[in-house]
Amino acid sequence: MKYDESESRDDKVKRIPIFNPDTSNWPNSIRTVSPDDFEMMAVDVHGRLYWDGKLIKIAQLTLSSWQKVAGVVIAISAFVGALIPAWIWGCELGWVGVCPIPPLVGA
Repeated sequence: MKYDESESRDDKVKRIPIFNPDTSNWPNSIRTVSPDDFEMMAVDVHGRLYWDGKLIKIAQLTLSSWQKVAGVVIAISAFVGALIPAWIWGCELGWVGVCPIPPLVGA
């Protein structure tokens, strides 16, 4: 995606409003980031992000074998669960050439 210079900042703000966080429930020990704080941010040649010279750790999610199997089973179930009604609907409209059950037209 390229940066669109033709759109003004005001147009962008109208399209995507500036987010103003509700800081009333934040702990007293934190505050919002000011533009001066961005000087504490850095990036190395590998694209890793640093804050005040310390590497910001990004946790990677690793699924166990059982979680992967469960994900595949759920994905297949969702696909079949959507395919069967779509197939029946296609049969009723005459879009599908092979229909396992007779169409329920007029039922």
